[in-house]
Amino acid sequence: MRTLALSFLLLSLATTHAAAEAVPVKMVPGVGIMRGGEPYFVKGAAGDQYLDELVANGGNSIRTWSTNGLLPILDNAEKRGLTFCVGIWLEPEGSYFSYLKAEDCARQIERVKKDVLEYRNHPALLFWGLGNEVEGDGDNDPYWKQL
Repeated sequence: MRTLALSFLLLSLATTHAAAEAVPVKMVPGVGIMRGGEPYFVKGAAGDQYLDELVANGGNSIRTWSTNGLLPILDNAEKRGLTFCVGIWLEPEGSYFSYLKAEDCARQIERVKKDVLEYRNHPALLFWGLGNEVEGDGDNDPYWKQL
């Protein structure tokens, strides 16, 4: 069976955090990432520990694999001037979840929507990482449709 590994990035959009104000982010052909109207080159690391060390070594961005406990992580990143690629976990095919079951897919979509709506305008948010290293065979059409 053939396995494909994918990582998708969705750019940050509007807000629901009343106290927070998003910094506009967009992709510009030939330039790359623009943040707040300026070119932005990611110098980052994975995980949410050792943020002070990352900053001390010239880093400017972090990424994680899920939205669990996200607000304190985003706030800690913002305090240090770091941006954040927020991972959105997608379920693997298994005994408790199937992309062939519409109800499982609907639950996952609602969870992802809730997370995006809750955090989408945090000032530290750079972009979303949808489906950290998701894997699926090329023959599971419902899987690819959900993704």
